[in-house]
Amino acid sequence: KMKNKALQKFEKTYNPEFSFLKEKGKLVDDWSNVYDHCYTEALVADVCVDIFKLNKFQRNNLVTAAILHDWYKRVERESANKFGISQYEEKEKESEKLLVEYGYSPRVAYITSCVGHLSLQKITESNDIVEMLMHVIDGMTHGNKLVSLNERMDQLEAAPRYKQLNESGRAVWNGRTFFEVQREVGNGIINGL
Repeated sequence: KMKNKALQKFEKTYNPEFSFLKEKGKLVDDWSNVYDHCYTEALVADVCVDIFKLNKFQRNNLVTAAILHDWYKRVERESANKFGISQYEEKEKESEKLLVEYGYSPRVAYITSCVGHLSLQKITESNDIVEMLMHVIDGMTHGNKLVSLNERMDQLEAAPRYKQLNESGRAVWNGRTFFEVQREVGNGIINGL
């Protein structure tokens, strides 16, 4: 199929980031679904920029972070499978540091970490619309489909591979699972926007 001109322009604008996913993130072959997920989030982020009337710097930061937010997912998962779920946090910090070493701004690197269960504390303390949008966009993107936040949390809660991770949140969030808190935080952001 022939892509429309707007999509071609979008891909050309962010070609270095999309190439980075494939080359540095190795999001190819069995991992191409993660590439597709990042691509979808970038498109959603680009639409959100117009809806929320963000400036050009906010646009670039949000869209770039949406593209790159899971660039290290392969390493995170492989490490967690081998050494346990504690590796997620360690690898997230490593991911953020490496992005800066590869030449991305500390701001973009930070926004990439505003997703998922590990970002809940900083998101509850943030008033930054770009950080909050990144968190919600990721919370509503299942694979390459945009779904409601509640549907996404239902899917995560039902997935056996995330059960241990989800339950480990009880020690951090006073008996509540990570996904319970993520649902509450995400819905709070959505209702506040």
